[in-house]
Amino acid sequence: MIMFDVIDFTRDPGGCATSNVCVFDGYGAQGAKLSWSSCGNPTVAAFTVRSIANDRPTGDAQARSGTTVHATAHAGSYANVYGAVNTVRCVS
Repeated sequence: MIMFDVIDFTRDPGGCATSNVCVFDGYGAQGAKLSWSSCGNPTVAAFTVRSIANDRPTGDAQARSGTTVHATAHAGSYANVYGAVNTVRCVS
């Protein structure tokens, strides 16, 4: 079973810059981070992803392993990730 938490907030998600998508090595959008100002399908296999933050004004950001979605962060929120992740995908 895959479980994830979604938390909405009114400030920058976990210090993720405005309009960026970020992944963190800690739960709750804490710890070391990787960030992108444009969304493609970046590979994060060498980074242990424990949370994903989406500070874009619209759309979702997904933490994925192949076609399996481990967590989805809606616009202006973050989600904790439970499972190995190798890519991040943005969805309109």
